[in-house]
Amino acid sequence: VKKCDIPLMNFPMTATISMVATCPFFTDIDSQTKIMSAVTPLFKFPFTFNGPFKFGERMTSVIENFVNDSTVDVYPIIEFKAISALTNPSIMNINTYEKMKVNVSLAAGEKLRIDTRIGKKTITKISGSEETNAFNSMSDDFNFFKLYTGDNYLKYDADTNSAGLQTTVIWENLYGGV
Repeated sequence: VKKCDIPLMNFPMTATISMVATCPFFTDIDSQTKIMSAVTPLFKFPFTFNGPFKFGERMTSVIENFVNDSTVDVYPIIEFKAISALTNPSIMNINTYEKMKVNVSLAAGEKLRIDTRIGKKTITKISGSEETNAFNSMSDDFNFFKLYTGDNYLKYDADTNSAGLQTTVIWENLYGGV
């Protein structure tokens, strides 16, 4: 409630109540999560060992389609995880050419989280249990983008060792109502 005006000793009494909804949408119970360049498990039971065997295979596609089934555009969280050392991870919406690139070096196991949600915009480097503000490491052409309703083709990259980068996109479907 932002404001509540009730005049005293005025009959019949009327009141005006002003409210602010920071997010005036309904959401799904669960968030949507999609990993780009994920590992596909190949190990199954029953198991028989006949020579060389793969337990999993890493997908190498750097472009993925993210379908936003919401009735409105949504603001995702992007998480970069370094499988091996890399520099300057980025993600681009191929539909709009909007790009988020952060000028940081990541050692194996470190993460970089970009939160694009309204009122929660942050860029955080995560090394073990230590979190560091990396907002000042944005590239000059950095643009917080959203996932538009329908298809959104995203491409991830890094200046060095993009093969060592795993990218996860998390979002909540939003629905207008009332």
